[in-house]
Amino acid sequence: MRGRFAISLSASASAALFSCALLACILVACGLSVEGSLPADAGDGGDDGGGFMMPVNDDAGPAPECTIAADCPDPPNDCVVPACNSGSCGTMNVVAGTVCTSGGGKTCDGNGKCVACVGADDCPRFVSACTVSTCASSTCGSASAAEGTVCTDNGGRLCDGSGTCVECNAPTDCPAQTTVCKINTCTSSTCGTSNAAKGTACTDNNGVVCDGNGQCVPTHCTDATTDADETDVDCGGSCGATCKDTGPQQKCLVNGDCISGVCKPGTLLCQPPTCSDGAKNGNETDVDCGGASFGGAAACPACADKKHCAKNSDCVHTVCFGAGPGTCVSCLDATKDGNETDTDCGGIVCDLQGKTCAVGKGCKVATDCASGYCPAGTCQLRPDGNACTTNAQCLHNACLGVAGGGKICCNTGCADQGATSCGTNGQCKAGGAACADYPSGTKCGAPTCSGNTLTPKACNGTGACQPGTGSACGGHLDCNGTGTACLTGCGQNSSSGDANCAAGFWCDGNKSGSCQARLSNGTTCSRDGQCQSGSCNPGQNKCK
Repeated sequence: MRGRFAISLSASASAALFSCALLACILVACGLSVEGSLPADAGDGGDDGGGFMMPVNDDAGPAPECTIAADCPDPPNDCVVPACNSGSCGTMNVVAGTVCTSGGGKTCDGNGKCVACVGADDCPRFVSACTVSTCASSTCGSASAAEGTVCTDNGGRLCDGSGTCVECNAPTDCPAQTTVCKINTCTSSTCGTSNAAKGTACTDNNGVVCDGNGQCVPTHCTDATTDADETDVDCGGSCGATCKDTGPQQKCLVNGDCISGVCKPGTLLCQPPTCSDGAKNGNETDVDCGGASFGGAAACPACADKKHCAKNSDCVHTVCFGAGPGTCVSCLDATKDGNETDTDCGGIVCDLQGKTCAVGKGCKVATDCASGYCPAGTCQLRPDGNACTTNAQCLHNACLGVAGGGKICCNTGCADQGATSCGTNGQCKAGGAACADYPSGTKCGAPTCSGNTLTPKACNGTGACQPGTGSACGGHLDCNGTGTACLTGCGQNSSSGDANCAAGFWCDGNKSGSCQARLSNGTTCSRDGQCQSGSCNPGQNKCK
């Protein structure tokens, strides 16, 4: 047995130094390790008892727990992989952003946890620019964009600071009027107008004065008399669509004489708006559709795609894109409109409806594509080596696991041929070019046992099953009779039991039998086989 001791040599002369070096060589040859150094005065001829210490390493400890990461058990978490460090099994966190599914998460945080998000980009986007995604404490959330942020949803143009895209926050946010006879208003976040006071000076429309109804008109339209080409008092004709349809109805000749845009034939009176009069009037956002109720009548039906709108509810498909006015759009109208990246696919609205674009269609970001891959503005299948979640995303229709965790697109499908074959293990090699074999060290067959040495079989990492490094049977036992395993016990306290123990050991017959080191002379014994000398004095029961 190797031990640890120290030798102290006198350092008095160069001859002594030579002797020390010679002794060190002898110790190394005997399997002992020498460490330490000569004292500073080792060669000065002095004799003060100085010398150098040569400690020798103890016996090697127990066999390592592992040699490679594959020897270690798989952690239960997608974001942690096994690791072998100095012979001991441990774990290692995968990089942040790796796709995972443990615990309902979807991305690794780099600290071994599968979480909902690492950054706001991991969280679902909102249709409205007025609500932004947040990621706090690995949890997705939302926050309202600042007031005045530009937006396009809900028929609005600006965010109100509370998460809603509205038409305006102040009158100055509304489109400029073409006449001073109308003044911008912003009421309940909706642009409107109020009429300038009657008599306000103006120059547009060949007029000179505002008529109080929002029109710049010549003097005759404000003189309280039916004159010139007016169809009723100060309305119609060159006074424009100023004739009222209620309280009382005013006379007209054509639709253009009426505020409602409807001049009823026969009576030639301006008619109140309806949802079937063929004109955009009342609160309608387009002809006979959209808008709120008007004059006590029910609201008109929602507008079809491509019609004008003021908010989402004005549209059949509940998407009003743009403002002043907006336009009804959908992912079903066979038209590339709204924020679609191609016809009826891509963009925030269609993406959230699951209407992503096929290969060859236009895209702006990866989420616009069914494949999740958007190089150079066109949806493509993911090339080999790219991260993936489904086979359909990959160029070769193979999304496979890879050593270290996650999945990548592979050049081919990979079968799991079983550990005993040492062949392919159902995963893809890094880079996606070929299938991966079972890693080196994977057990691949029954071990062999000879004498008291058990030799396992393990994969070499290139598809072959080979004998591994042998180790002595535990408990100083020998191999079993078939040469496939170590004995689990030596049997009886007898010479036949001793035969099941390694040289220098005897069987104590305790339970299934344990091998014990043979006894030195003078030690109590009961039979010859227990003694190192092979002889137990029958009268004294002592090894001799």
